[in-house]
Amino acid sequence: MTKQDFDSENLYREWLQVEKNLSEKMQSGLRWIKENDSDAVIIGAMAVANYLLIPRKLTPDVDFLSANIEKVKIKLEESLISFRPLYNSIGITVEKFNLDLLDSEEGNKKLNAFALSNYRFIKVAGVVVRMVTVEALTIMKFSSGREKDEADAFNLLKSGAINKEKFQREIKRFGKHIPNQEDLIRYSEIIS
Repeated sequence: MTKQDFDSENLYREWLQVEKNLSEKMQSGLRWIKENDSDAVIIGAMAVANYLLIPRKLTPDVDFLSANIEKVKIKLEESLISFRPLYNSIGITVEKFNLDLLDSEEGNKKLNAFALSNYRFIKVAGVVVRMVTVEALTIMKFSSGREKDEADAFNLLKSGAINKEKFQREIKRFGKHIPNQEDLIRYSEIIS
């Protein structure tokens, strides 16, 4: 694996910290998703590390938001690849690839639809896949209610990667679908 296999130097550095057998599984998962669920977008730690300039340890898995998880389950079954529900029933995990697929029909459906339609193509481990935009990722992280996600969101605000006008526009557009809209507007003043 070389820097040329990644669009983000920070993500490349963090990828190198993952055990080789796990990173190979993750790379295989990226390839499988590209071939079998091309509408899915990367969310989670990998997306955060992609946008930050500071270290952000990767969890040894890849988190995707899937537009049609039932279709993916069928393709996994046809390929004889096992999967099981995530602990909170919001998606599935595929151990073969260290991959979690979140169902866009679970949780905040409007925010999930927003994430699925706000992506960019990013090269990760030599595979070009969809990744949620930094603005959508930050809104998702703030909306999750989890402390570690909120810490990621504040780091993203300070990263220099967010377009302030776009971020504020998206917050206003989603209004009632974002549980903490007023806080997010206030937080947007942190953006440099």
